Amino acid sequence: MQINKKFRNIVVFFLVSSLVLSYFAIESPVMEENNSEEAVSFNLNQDSNVYYKNEDMINLDNLDSPLKISSISNITILSPHVNQYCGIEPPNFTVFINFSNVHARWYTLDGGAINISFTTNGTLDDIEWKKYSDGDTPTISFYCNDTNGNIYSDSVNIIIDKRNPWVRINYLVDGTEYKQAPNYGCSLSGELAVYWWEITDGINTVSTTINGEWYDFKNGVINYTIFVKDRANNLVFDKVSIIKNVPPPDIVVVGEDDDENDSVDDEDPRSRRIDDIRVIVIASTLAISGIVAALIIMLIKKKRLKIYI
Repeated sequence: MQINKKFRNIVVFFLVSSLVLSYFAIESPVMEENNSEEAVSFNLNQDSNVYYKNEDMINLDNLDSPLKISSISNITILSPHVNQYCGIEPPNFTVFINFSNVHARWYTLDGGAINISFTTNGTLDDIEWKKYSDGDTPTISFYCNDTNGNIYSDSVNIIIDKRNPWVRINYLVDGTEYKQAPNYGCSLSGELAVYWWEITDGINTVSTTINGEWYDFKNGVINYTIFVKDRANNLVFDKVSIIKNVPPPDIVVVGEDDDENDSVDDEDPRSRRIDDIRVIVIASTLAISGIVAALIIMLIKKKRLKIYI
């Protein structure tokens, strides 16, 4: 049977096309569907070098590649944190802004009655801060907008603690002389965060004297100071100055003229007792011998005892 040439060319074309398509279908990777949330990168704002997310602090200076975050706010307060105790002095603040075309930035402590502009991270306004009393819990709100007029914000509640903690050193009496390491302690009150001792004679400084450090101090004034800091970083201290007066040990110097007397004085008491026992034994032996001799003589005289030689 003869095959038409045109029909044969069509068959060859389809065979070659099928082989080519099969080859690319085998060599090409299979594209799987990705159901994860699309990651987006962000540019770091020049006002901060950290990004705070899910209670973790990420230092961007230590990353080898751009950080990828699935979602991020346009403005985030890094500090102060929620329910942070803040003291007499206004706290510092750090705000992260996640876009570059920033038009303006401001914050408020009173719900917007007074807005304070800022350009970089810094310290809350001192005048506004002094309006608040101990125990107040103001809300600090930070705002920024972009050149398109979009406004973004973030807020945080804090606790104001303007009362200093209280501390007193116990057991030590100011200006009193001590010949050995004294007992000492303290009484504390307040929202305490940390406390520590500083004990010094002007040369040596230690944090305790319970392990023999007392003996490293020279005689003279020793200052015991305790420092206490509360959760709002309010710092107080108490100080007591005592006098160390440890007498030197007794030293006996033996001279040449006193060697004989000293040898007698320095004799071991046990040797003295042995000598006394020896004297008693010798005296008793002599006494008994004398009594026996006297009895023998008396019996001889009375002729009750005959001695044969």
